[in-house]
Amino acid sequence: MKKMKLYGLQFSIFASIFFFNTASQSQTAALSLKFSTDSSYRLQFIEPWFNPAETNVRAGLGNFKQKLQRKNGELCVAFLGGSITRAHDQYRQQTINFIQSLHPSLKITGVNAGVSGTGTDLGACRLEDQVLKYRPDLLFIEFAVNGGDFAAMEGIVRQVKKASPTTAICFIYAISGEQHKVYTAGNIPDYIMGLEKIAEHYQLPSIHMGLRAAQLESLGKLVWKSKDNAEGKIVFSKDGVHPTREGGDLYASAIARGLRKLLDAKVFEHASIPNAIYGNEWEKATMLDPVQYSILTGQWQQMTTADSKDLSTYATWFPYILKTETPNSSFCFSFSGTGFGFFDIGGPEVGQVLITVDELPASLVRAPGSRNWILSDDPASTAKNTLNRFNEYCFGRYRGQFELVRIKDGVHNVCYVLSNDKIDKSTFVSKTTDEDFKINPLKYEKQTFYLGKILLLGTPINKK
Repeated sequence: MKKMKLYGLQFSIFASIFFFNTASQSQTAALSLKFSTDSSYRLQFIEPWFNPAETNVRAGLGNFKQKLQRKNGELCVAFLGGSITRAHDQYRQQTINFIQSLHPSLKITGVNAGVSGTGTDLGACRLEDQVLKYRPDLLFIEFAVNGGDFAAMEGIVRQVKKASPTTAICFIYAISGEQHKVYTAGNIPDYIMGLEKIAEHYQLPSIHMGLRAAQLESLGKLVWKSKDNAEGKIVFSKDGVHPTREGGDLYASAIARGLRKLLDAKVFEHASIPNAIYGNEWEKATMLDPVQYSILTGQWQQMTTADSKDLSTYATWFPYILKTETPNSSFCFSFSGTGFGFFDIGGPEVGQVLITVDELPASLVRAPGSRNWILSDDPASTAKNTLNRFNEYCFGRYRGQFELVRIKDGVHNVCYVLSNDKIDKSTFVSKTTDEDFKINPLKYEKQTFYLGKILLLGTPINKK
């Protein structure tokens, strides 16, 4: 792990940071992809704390700096990440308000591309649909907490640089669990070190958002994880991952300090794109409209999510959902490439999906060190050809979910078939979900599949 110097406290945290926030908005609430500045989340003061390791300038934000200096016009700032990015009261809203304060005459529009519980792999697939189509002037990427393949993170960078070369990119690093102790020891968490390798290769700026919080914890001024208030101290999070309002304020302040440093730096962005570290496979990651590229058999219902009380939360991701409750109903498509999958919705009623590839039941095993699957040539005892869509998060409609399968490069025909086999959902019951499972058993009897998008590492072949 790389050593990092920690500098001393300069001002009391309680006297130095003031943010104005409204109540926390649920992770499940319907949030639009596009959002505007909001004075309720105004950043009033940035703590004048200094640690040179907090922000790495590298090639800086040259293009964005020039655009920001215009006296009028419009700017788009996008945020790609997980649940901490998605939340309305963490750092995202304060950040665009801070940028707006630098030049009040500019119109600033934000893009909220945060999807809870997902990492770089899904991020690479949804980049064009949820971020690049808005052609942002600045893109913040935060996957330090949720992780994912480093190759997928590099694929995100390369997609941006090729599709929107004037978009400035900045990596930002939230932390979770015991990672604050790594910072306190003067080191950088291992996964963040891997992201820093990519940032260094492409000369991208990066901000260690958790560095200040880690120091405050070491000084006894902050409690990292507590469900209760701590008198005279900041409680950073209740679960060790998602910041409280005060924890989110620390993240926002770190970004504001970082932006000041980056905008003051006299650097020039590199126009050329260096050779890939991990190859170019994830440059081809994409997310596609399912009806446009598929053939359906059996009984499917196309539901407009915005018109559905139960599914309207997902309208910004999925304009419609394909739903089936009929076993053996199939959804098939063809593509050329090295990976396929789907972005779907969980819930009490979801079941299992059978996967076939090139007319044969898929033999799926977990890729080493990854949450993705590999299509195996040698069916093993641990292999499966059905993917269970029900999990511990499905007792409510908490978030979208996804699967990705890696496959040998070539042209392939893939089918998703709703399985007739029922899941023993009782194995996922916990103390907090047991009562609902017993009182409302009919909710869990169905075996439904909600398909939102096709995921590909490759190019679709449209049969229609």
